[in-house]
Amino acid sequence: WVTVTARNAVGLGTTVSVPLLLPDVRAPTPTPLWFEAPRSAPAVRAASGAAVATDAVADGVGPSNHVVAADEASIDVAWEPFEDDGVGVDAAGVLVALIDALGQPVATLTGADSAVSVAGGRATFDVSSLPTRVPLWATVEVADDVDNDVSVTSRAALVVDDTAPEIGGDGVVREGTISPLAAELDCLPRSGVTVPSITDEGVDDAAPVIGGAASVAAALAGGTNATTVVAATWPPFVDADSGIASVEVALGSSPGADDIVPFSVVAGAVNRAVLVAPARKEGAVVYVGVRATNGVGAVSAATWGDGVRMLCGAGDGACVYDGVFLCTAAR
Repeated sequence: WVTVTARNAVGLGTTVSVPLLLPDVRAPTPTPLWFEAPRSAPAVRAASGAAVATDAVADGVGPSNHVVAADEASIDVAWEPFEDDGVGVDAAGVLVALIDALGQPVATLTGADSAVSVAGGRATFDVSSLPTRVPLWATVEVADDVDNDVSVTSRAALVVDDTAPEIGGDGVVREGTISPLAAELDCLPRSGVTVPSITDEGVDDAAPVIGGAASVAAALAGGTNATTVVAATWPPFVDADSGIASVEVALGSSPGADDIVPFSVVAGAVNRAVLVAPARKEGAVVYVGVRATNGVGAVSAATWGDGVRMLCGAGDGACVYDGVFLCTAAR
């Protein structure tokens, strides 16, 4: 404030005070900061094959990262507009950076760059210039016109994913069982198998039943000579960067073919399923294949079992029964 006092010859005076300067000592108000990108898919517990909630902290799995595919063109960092009750934000001096776990910047933009809109609260980074499979956090540094500054960092990181999921464990698809502890089978009855007889193997969660609607309905109704029922289990798929979005299973007449039951999504992304198809001929060999899709849409290579041979028994009029059937490895 400036105060002026004037007095006359007899000592009478008048004082006037007017505001001249308001010192600005407060930085702009911090606001939330985030990536405009989807979160990673839920992680999968290796022990049970069950999905873990995205933000659960269990089995070493914490809040998920944001993810983007390596072939995407760009990624946006967004924030609410900064406010300053003093002299206002220095837009040209805004610094937006992506930093690694050590706090080292790997990409930076300023408010003067065309890729940054300070008023709109957005900065666009070129994905091709970013490292892959490395967590990156966004930071925004803002100052007002008298250099009071504030820095904000995103809570979740961003990961650029350039890989597809991989099957875990020993990578073996076990046909003929939904229990990961049971031995796989080389031969199965070609028909007459009930779905409950498979799903009651002591596994915590029931295995999804997959196949054509008519075949599934018949198999669920009870054992029937019209359907072939094949159970399978496999190690959970893993993707450390963007998680597992979905798992698919198929049944084919040869490895690589899904001509009997096409690849279908396994509910809950569990690591087991019961496949149902029209009854196969005696002696036919069928193969179970599995594949997974990660959080950015990359699909793994399919992994196939070594095959299971269809056998028939007395009373099955669809095959010739001679009283001797040998179960041999499908290899």
